[in-house]
Amino acid sequence: MTYLQSARAHWDEIKAALKQKYHHLKDEDLKYEEGKEEQFYTTLEKKLGVERAEIDKFIKEQHESIQKKAKGH
Repeated sequence: MTYLQSARAHWDEIKAALKQKYHHLKDEDLKYEEGKEEQFYTTLEKKLGVERAEIDKFIKEQHESIQKKAKGH
């Protein structure tokens, strides 16, 4: 399971963080459909000029931050 899949419950918040960091991203760039992870990552790699690992790292960090806030940490 990728961080993308595990972060699904908080996708709106993660999407907002991605758009804040990468201002040129649009909602259509961040459209994620179950089973189409490769398409999602390919789109972002092209748009951002970064590798999948960096995208996953950002998503993981955002997801963990959201979970900590939800737990009151």
